[in-house]
Amino acid sequence: MENKTKIMYWITMIRILKPKFSIKLYLFVILQCILIFVPNLQLILTQKIGDILPQSIAGGDYEDMIILLAIQAGAMLGLQLLHATIKVIDIQLKSQYKCYLEEKLHTKLSKVKIPLLERAETHNQISTLYRVIQELGFPLLKNLINFIQTILTLLVMLYIMRNIHWGVIAIIVVVSFVNVLAVQKYIKKQMDIYREISEPERKAKYFSGLFVDKEIVNEIRMFRIAKLILSKWKLLLIDIENKQMNLAKRQEYLYAGIQIITHILQFFMFLILIFFTHFTIGTYMLVSQGILQLQTTARDLVDSIKNIQEITGYLPSYFCVMQLEEEDGEQSDSNQHFHNLNKEIRLVDVSYKYENANTYALHKVNLSIKSQEKVAIVGHNGSGKTTLVKCILGLYDNYIGEIYYDDISLRRYSRDSIRQHISVLLQEFGKYPMTLEENIALDFRNDALDIPKDDVVDKKLFDALHVSDSDDFIRKLQTGIKTSLNPIYENGVDLSGGQWQKIGLARAYYKNADIVFLDEPTSAIDPLSEHRLFTGMLQHLSDKTAVILTHRLGICRWVDKIIVMENGSVIEMGTHQQLMQQGGRYCEMYQKQTTWYGETENILKKELVKQ
Repeated sequence: MENKTKIMYWITMIRILKPKFSIKLYLFVILQCILIFVPNLQLILTQKIGDILPQSIAGGDYEDMIILLAIQAGAMLGLQLLHATIKVIDIQLKSQYKCYLEEKLHTKLSKVKIPLLERAETHNQISTLYRVIQELGFPLLKNLINFIQTILTLLVMLYIMRNIHWGVIAIIVVVSFVNVLAVQKYIKKQMDIYREISEPERKAKYFSGLFVDKEIVNEIRMFRIAKLILSKWKLLLIDIENKQMNLAKRQEYLYAGIQIITHILQFFMFLILIFFTHFTIGTYMLVSQGILQLQTTARDLVDSIKNIQEITGYLPSYFCVMQLEEEDGEQSDSNQHFHNLNKEIRLVDVSYKYENANTYALHKVNLSIKSQEKVAIVGHNGSGKTTLVKCILGLYDNYIGEIYYDDISLRRYSRDSIRQHISVLLQEFGKYPMTLEENIALDFRNDALDIPKDDVVDKKLFDALHVSDSDDFIRKLQTGIKTSLNPIYENGVDLSGGQWQKIGLARAYYKNADIVFLDEPTSAIDPLSEHRLFTGMLQHLSDKTAVILTHRLGICRWVDKIIVMENGSVIEMGTHQQLMQQGGRYCEMYQKQTTWYGETENILKKELVKQ
């Protein structure tokens, strides 16, 4: 990395941190400035005490000496209080800046394009950044301040000790230079190791987490694969630990070598002092204490340089992640705002290929979904249904072809304006460790949208629970909608897969958007109770545009259009009756399910007739 690039990284990072500059930070700087003078004041007092000592002993008058000793003791006490105050401010500022940077990181990740988040390389970059991000906040500013402070302290000390032989100063400079070179080499190797182990660390963390994953632990026990998982975790851990241990050994040998060189140079320094300088008692005390303080300050300077070099090595990880391509922003002059679907969603020759894949997940898909039309998309696993929906939702934007909302390309719309009018239930939906009420409402309720108070019934929420067939099992919960979910946190209650799916449906219904996408909405629901969900679903979707992805074909008889997909292409399209008459793939799939669904559909038909 070129020096110009390093400097630009530092300038940019300081600008990022600038909004968090506060009175505490300025107080920290002032206290560091005071530290420049307090140790040097002690040196001057030491010299004066040494000079006055023979006179006090000879004359028996110790008054001046006692005053100087009292002043020196006060300076020592003040120095300790100063260090304690700086330490407290350090802890507070480090915590504040760490939270600030992590918030910026999480905000960034919430905007990164979905395909980028599906890359292993991106996850490795993020993993590396999480490891070092706490060093990029206040520690960055602190080390820069310390660097300046130690240089100024050294200059003042050297001025006070200007009568010492030049060879002593030269030796101190050499020791500092050797430290800097050694540390620079170590930091580069450290960052290389971090990059190497980022992926193995993620895998090891995944395997170790399986033993407490409530959705996996039962399978582990029943298939008796604990030893298999443990062996994979152990191999990864051994590889990680070996690399870190080799790095630690190099560090210890490096630092031991530096210490040996330092002691040798110190020996020559004392020889110079003995043979080439002359001392009074005061000067001797000044030199003795000054050399110790000078070495301590020199070590502080080396530490500051080392930390600055470390941070310089970490900064590319931060900017690498923070420069990942984002989705379109909430506000953009070039983006149109979507208000509602008046005509149709239309796909023209849409193709999509995943990175590193040999074949297209979607291939020249052409279809239309009319406003307020109910459409079912069916097909075997891997046929491209979910990929198609992610393209229509704008989650994947690197597709070939065009997707139009009312004859305007999806790429021209603001993503947020589109999503404001769309509600979804995806195959992998969030099961948040929050209350049941919060899991459904999420952030759709806020002050601007008249969030109900605790003592006011949220009718919209209870309507969503009723339509999703959730109200029965919620009544059995001790605290109802206030029940915390997920037993791992806050003594939460565990729900079955089917109950969670009903919560996911209630979440989609609660948003009450104009356009609704439901991906396998009844996959975890038993067939005999599925008709109640279908009844509520069709009731809720009556005045909406709806797309339902499903393997369970019971709902297909009640939608306006069925799209059959295979190998990323649309192979059939029409109503249930039309496709059954064609005798194609849909007819084959439906007939195979007839045995399982015949009785349920008769019940559903009766329920719909009653309505």
